[in-house]
Amino acid sequence: MITSKSQFIKNEIYRKIVSGELRAESRLLPERELMRQYKVSYATMSRALNDLKAAGVIDRKWGKGTFVLGIKKMVKNIAVTFGSNVAPSHPWMVPIIRGIGEEVGQFGYHMQLFPLSENAIFGLREQSLLNKLISNGDINGVIALSPHSPEDIQKLTSLELPVVTVGNEYPYSGVPSVLPDIEGGIRQVFDYLVSGLGHKRLGIILGPKREHSARLSRMTTRLGDALLHLLGEYKLQHYARTVHVEQQWEAVSGIAHDWLLSSERPTAIFVSDDILAVEILKLAGELGLKVPQDLNIVGWGDILHHSQLTSVHVPLVAMGKSSVNIINEVVSGLKPQSVYVPTRLIVRESSGKLVHK
Repeated sequence: MITSKSQFIKNEIYRKIVSGELRAESRLLPERELMRQYKVSYATMSRALNDLKAAGVIDRKWGKGTFVLGIKKMVKNIAVTFGSNVAPSHPWMVPIIRGIGEEVGQFGYHMQLFPLSENAIFGLREQSLLNKLISNGDINGVIALSPHSPEDIQKLTSLELPVVTVGNEYPYSGVPSVLPDIEGGIRQVFDYLVSGLGHKRLGIILGPKREHSARLSRMTTRLGDALLHLLGEYKLQHYARTVHVEQQWEAVSGIAHDWLLSSERPTAIFVSDDILAVEILKLAGELGLKVPQDLNIVGWGDILHHSQLTSVHVPLVAMGKSSVNIINEVVSGLKPQSVYVPTRLIVRESSGKLVHK
């Protein structure tokens, strides 16, 4: 994530106010001293201070200096929500939650995890615990890690709760999101496998296909769209095989087995789940295929430690941290934009030059 210098300064000063290091009615250093301290121009420092003033935490008095007003509203409890079908111990979830946990302490917030039945907060036959806590005013912000219904997101915003979504986007809702650069990551895969190594027969395994919605853009849908676009750009539509299945080995094993035994088997397989990609790597060995001499395998996420898998690294810890920073900006009275974090292909032993095509 790229943070501007003015945003960094603003967050630093805000943290000092929250922690009590800068107390209400205390005076900040003169602007020129702050410029020297942070090694920035007058324009950059002025932008940071104006943002803090707009948030209502400082006051700039001409000829007298800049004074701390304190925090008008403090978020205490941030609800981190996700579908009950996704365990917080899942390798994809752990780094995101760790990033959130590391960052909330910087602002004096508290984090509470809420697995949600049917991915829903409102509209259930029985009122959920989170719904009750929100109704009682005990929740002051929400970070949504799973796709929620657009109606739930709209309800949260109508209650004037700070909300940020991670991985999924809600166009036209006004709710900011933290999103991985999917298009950039997938292009790196194609540049490497197709342009660099000469693969044409690709096997692509994605999660369940969802209907397109103008109100909810899922990460899995954007991943499929990016792959489809690049298959067309590289003119590989007639060579590639693409399937959408549940991200479980029981659903994938039969497909992978048939592909690997086919006379026209893919020379490279991309899987949108690192765990399943490793299972295919094991299956290839059981069937007598050598990786990468006979087959290349690439995953998505880079969530497995000490793995031989080539995978697109998604900076999940940074995404968790960014979500807290966005919540903090909303609380400060600002209107933050969505944040895109860069992705990067990490090449390991599961890919390389083919010997047998």
